[in-house]
Amino acid sequence: MDNTKEYLLGSSIRNIGSHEIVTWLGTDIQGADSAERVIKQFHEAAKLENPPYGGYLGSGNAHHWGMFKGVVYIHCEYDEEMKVAMTYEQAVGALENYKQFLLSTRTDPANPPATFDIEYLLDGEAAADLYFNKLGGRIGFTLDERKVMAKEQKKRGKK
Repeated sequence: MDNTKEYLLGSSIRNIGSHEIVTWLGTDIQGADSAERVIKQFHEAAKLENPPYGGYLGSGNAHHWGMFKGVVYIHCEYDEEMKVAMTYEQAVGALENYKQFLLSTRTDPANPPATFDIEYLLDGEAAADLYFNKLGGRIGFTLDERKVMAKEQKKRGKK
């Protein structure tokens, strides 16, 4: 991977929420195509009144994320403090801006890529409390859900 993560993690980031979002973008989203897939995933989830799996949408290299009742929750698997809650619109905005950053030319010092703001609702334990306790969202699949998913994959001929 190039220095995208280091470029995004400039010295101006001083809080858990912004750091978590930027780390998620750099380690799990990485490319413009992946950003577009997650944007579509959020748009589809936003249409559902009661999303399956308690809003759990998946995981990447280091993070899990979900969306429940219009709130996106992201947490790092390797650092228990790294948690953030943001609105659906804030998440899509960050992904769209990140996608534009990735598609820009980052090698011309005379024409650096545009910076963008990252917004979120809460970070740390307050983010987790909102998502899990107040909204009822969850991250991960139950054993029964995994069994159903495995059967469905087997039917489709996937292993």
